[in-house]
Amino acid sequence: MRKKYGVLDSENWRDDLTKGFAECFRVLKINGTLVFKWNEVSIPLKEVLGLTPHEYKPVLGHPSGKRMGTHWVLFLK
Repeated sequence: MRKKYGVLDSENWRDDLTKGFAECFRVLKINGTLVFKWNEVSIPLKEVLGLTPHEYKPVLGHPSGKRMGTHWVLFLK
């Protein structure tokens, strides 16, 4: 799994995700759509969404998977 998807650093994961979201929204065109997928195995979605820029809130989200641990979240710029 780590080889396929990578792994977040246990100390800097918040900073890494904050920078990643900032870059996604920076390059996203006006009225552009960002679809974000997250699995809550280690880190709850609520904690991750708290790292997004405050001016961009999810438009909708959907849990999926056998245990509903994977979430799809839609943002619009």
